[in-house]
Amino acid sequence: MLAPPTPHYWRLMVTNERRNRIADPDLIWRTQEGLLVSSFRDITIDWMSLVCFDFGFSQITLFHSVQLMDKYLTLVRVPRDSLQLVALAAIWIACKFNETTTAAHMYSSADLLRTCLNTYTLEALIEKERHILQTLHFDVLLYNPRHFLDFHLFDLVQKGLLSLDNVPQLQLLTSFFLEITLYTTSFLQFTCASRAYAALSIALTLIIPSMIPNLPTLRHEKVLLCRAQIETLWQTISTNHRRNQARRPSLFTKFDCRFNPLDALFYPHL
Repeated sequence: MLAPPTPHYWRLMVTNERRNRIADPDLIWRTQEGLLVSSFRDITIDWMSLVCFDFGFSQITLFHSVQLMDKYLTLVRVPRDSLQLVALAAIWIACKFNETTTAAHMYSSADLLRTCLNTYTLEALIEKERHILQTLHFDVLLYNPRHFLDFHLFDLVQKGLLSLDNVPQLQLLTSFFLEITLYTTSFLQFTCASRAYAALSIALTLIIPSMIPNLPTLRHEKVLLCRAQIETLWQTISTNHRRNQARRPSLFTKFDCRFNPLDALFYPHL
């Protein structure tokens, strides 16, 4: 559902992001052993993406859970064998904020624990949830790029620049590119708005290129820089996927079945 584009809502999102933004991405993902585990982050987020997809959770829940996990791990050093528990607890918290549909209520904590092959107990999950909430001082209402994307799409529709019929396809394509930005901390240098606009710019180029000149926001320096990084990473992972060497298969497991008609657009460099 698209959010109403009111100035108050925009200020609320921007203020929330400024308060919760991670100033130094290098602080993320250092374990108790002192190792920088960017590869663990990559694998963990891929696992979180598949969990959210398998349970029918929204992309907003995925982004929210990653934000919670990253924010927590800038403040706390955890053993490597507890990283998955942190991720699971983050998903559990994010679900309580974002998943209000009937489908979400079909699942219990036991179902989530089974995604870890019951490596952790319910007591451990509840304790980790409590520790995350206390560490973050219960400041866990976070806005993410999907909120900014929905705001901007609604604004374009309201101004008559975009047909409502094009919104579902644009949301789907932009969601794909936005999810790419989760996999590396280099995208944390960009605001949520910049990431949303950069992903939307790529999607519009593929579907409605004539709209780009009418949207000066999409030509902002930070947006263009973010777009270039997304395109570079997209080409890398899609090339690996086509060669059956995908490091991040969840992106394609989730989206390939919907993108078959747009295959030539998604792999122009192959």
